[in-house]
Amino acid sequence: MRRRYERQSKNSRQGKLKNRKGIWLVLILCITAALYINTFDNDYTNWDDINLILKSSKVGVLSAERIARIFSIRVGSTYQPIRDFSYSIDHTIFGARYLLFGLHLHNLLLYLVIIFLLYKCLFRILHSEKLALLATGIFAVHPLHVESVTYLAARKEVLVNFFFFLSFYLYITADKEKKGKNLILSFISFVIALLSKPSAVSLPLC
Repeated sequence: MRRRYERQSKNSRQGKLKNRKGIWLVLILCITAALYINTFDNDYTNWDDINLILKSSKVGVLSAERIARIFSIRVGSTYQPIRDFSYSIDHTIFGARYLLFGLHLHNLLLYLVIIFLLYKCLFRILHSEKLALLATGIFAVHPLHVESVTYLAARKEVLVNFFFFLSFYLYITADKEKKGKNLILSFISFVIALLSKPSAVSLPLC
């Protein structure tokens, strides 16, 4: 009975500690969202936003013809079909009226998931909850990422980082039981990252 009580008490303490640490991660995500909430008032810039999102023949409401156009290769231009595909998803879901809101929301949600994936990767590597939370917190609020989140034409940045960290996490968590599945999913994520931005080619060097 005593051993059973001690085991239950230990499990209870571990559960409370885990919940407390989970709260810190949620707090980081909430603070990050609060920092970027003002970007929803931003309009399109007069640089690349209008040409990439509103005037591009590749971007618009999704259809079979549109998808074929997005993934077709054109000489003399960078091949980033996942970026154009993500813009078209926004067109399809939000329509013309709420498109600007949807574009900013999409960028912010991707960034929040990136933060979560980074935390998972760091905790897996460092085996320290405090260090993982500290590094994740610094990454989340660092001003270096402002352009990638707020500049709509920089959608490729949040896309490549999302699939980059997803691929890396799936790779480092591939154990004996789910090694094959995780490695396949990791490779698929890596390919999608490449189709988001060619800089993802550096992933195998990590």
